[in-house]
Amino acid sequence: MDITETNRRIAEQFHEAFNRGDLDAAANCFAEDCRNHGRQVGRAGVRKVLGEIKTNFPDARLTTLNSVVEGEWVVVRCTYSGTTARRRLTRRN
Repeated sequence: MDITETNRRIAEQFHEAFNRGDLDAAANCFAEDCRNHGRQVGRAGVRKVLGEIKTNFPDARLTTLNSVVEGEWVVVRCTYSGTTARRRLTRRN
């Protein structure tokens, strides 16, 4: 399998893992030294963000509309949907 096909499959695996709620598998689709907004966060940082998303939007789902793959680059156009988790607040006297 060439790099183009490998990277396309990794992008697909990320969406599949995220949609089934397997956040460890989703985070493993990223490089150990990956960056988020210029800051090195690694897989642990990605896993933390994905966990926060799923906590706040338990039914969060990514749907791929289309993708373009060229060499090592993969660009995915997708929609994100999810319902916010409603937290019941109780007041203690």
